[in-house]
Amino acid sequence: AKFTIILIVWSALYLIWNKFVMDQTYDFTNIFSIPAKKHLWYLYALITIYIALPFVQILFANMSERAEKYFMILWFAFLTIRYVGELFEIPMAYKVPIVGDSCYLGYFVMGYFLSKYIRQFKFNDTVGIILIVMANAVNIGLTYYYSVVAGVHQEQFFQYRNTLLAFSSAIIFIMVYRKKELNLSTTKKKIINVISKNSFELYLVHILFLDIIKVQMAPLKIHSAIGIPVFFVMLFIASFVAAVGVRKFNSVVFNEKLKHRLKELKISVKVRKFLAREV
Repeated sequence: AKFTIILIVWSALYLIWNKFVMDQTYDFTNIFSIPAKKHLWYLYALITIYIALPFVQILFANMSERAEKYFMILWFAFLTIRYVGELFEIPMAYKVPIVGDSCYLGYFVMGYFLSKYIRQFKFNDTVGIILIVMANAVNIGLTYYYSVVAGVHQEQFFQYRNTLLAFSSAIIFIMVYRKKELNLSTTKKKIINVISKNSFELYLVHILFLDIIKVQMAPLKIHSAIGIPVFFVMLFIASFVAAVGVRKFNSVVFNEKLKHRLKELKISVKVRKFLAREV
């Protein structure tokens, strides 16, 4: 319910922003397929996973190790088949339930699977880094080639349906999970904690500043080697400040609601005690 409310509220804000700032319209018949802003796909996927989560938990609670490994093998296999099929415009109309109909559920389960069997992965960090670099080098090379051929930037090789991305994500997860505690200074830990605490709000607000940069900076002719890092720093600073403000606003609003609810509960308890004495 929490994420559904967040999705509805922020979708409404984005629609207002698109209408009056970006001069864009939205077809409400696409409400279940095209978010108000592209980055909201994450909330769409997350909500569907949480809806199915009680059933998934029961399913995996009764799975053997062999069945869990079989699930992951099938998920990677069908992820690859679907992705290659899409690249060559070969549609897969009949998707296999659970293991083949959602790449997002597979990522969710993969975190559980890797953490449970973490000791079975024996490669060291050097091998892991090499595998990550190789997988992403292939993605970068394919992106560059197809972008040059098409004359426009191609993004399909960095979608979550890409098996190479799933593979490199798994390697990164294993390497980080095995470390448990990173040897960082107190200052660095504080910086990471502050960013982490505000990361969800950063995700929500950054798109607004990205729109501003696109509109205001589009006429400027800046080489990407300079423009990307400069725009990134500008975007991060503006989004972070706004995210902190949004978080504090939410904290104040929800704390007031919580206090009111607790007050109601206290009154309710007093009423029940009074009625009990009368009886």
